[in-house]
Amino acid sequence: MLDTDHFKRFNDTYGHEAGDRVLQAVGQLLRESVPGSALACRYGGEAMTLVLPQSPPETTLDRAETIRQAISQVQVNYNGLSLEAISASLGVASFPSHGPTGSDLLKAAAAALYQAKAKGRNQVIVAPRGSTDEPDQKVAGYPAHWQSQDIS
Repeated sequence: MLDTDHFKRFNDTYGHEAGDRVLQAVGQLLRESVPGSALACRYGGEAMTLVLPQSPPETTLDRAETIRQAISQVQVNYNGLSLEAISASLGVASFPSHGPTGSDLLKAAAAALYQAKAKGRNQVIVAPRGSTDEPDQKVAGYPAHWQSQDIS
């Protein structure tokens, strides 16, 4: 799971169209950065989710770090202005280490993402093993629909 850092600042400083351009640029980078078997989609707000089937945890972590670095190189222009640099925080979870269902994996990835943001942003955090042991675990700072959605 990936979240554009300080996204609200783009909307507040440059307007919502500029924020949309930032999301489009990040989305395009994701589409170009994942193999054909992968799924890159907008999850909600400025959050995006990558599903990398058959990808070993180490490979997924490496790809997440590569994506994080690539996002920092994206340059978005809007109305003749070059917008400030973009950064992203990412949370990584994998099957079966972080849970047996899609819902468990999303919860673990969201928790790791929140931890990356809490630790200063612009980094990749892997969910700790056993992070979904408590089925009612809530992810602070994220909407309730992120926490109960079952995509398995």
